[in-house]
Amino acid sequence: MGEAEHRHLVRIQGLRHGGGPLRTEFDHGLSLFGTAGVLGDRPKLFGEIRRLRTGVSEKVLAENLRHLESSGVVHREIPPRVEYSLTPLGEDLNLALRPLEHWGDRNRTRLLAPTP
Repeated sequence: MGEAEHRHLVRIQGLRHGGGPLRTEFDHGLSLFGTAGVLGDRPKLFGEIRRLRTGVSEKVLAENLRHLESSGVVHREIPPRVEYSLTPLGEDLNLALRPLEHWGDRNRTRLLAPTP
């Protein structure tokens, strides 16, 4: 599921959490998980990740990777080139998110339908 589809998936009308929109928190979480998700099969260079994360700016992608690294989900390997890969914790997270991805795939048409 691409970034644009994720944004449509979270068009939840009227949800509020602690006075602020829940949507913003959910969008941020999906962006982080989407970034972690592209690392599932093998380590990747930043440029490869950027090409796979269409719709995400370079700045946001760098922030996501830093956040995921500080959370222990992503490992950053430096010299001779910077590569990113999932840690065992990140691999476990990837497995946990697969049911959510499958749910989104099954319900995509209903979720993306215009609201009346």
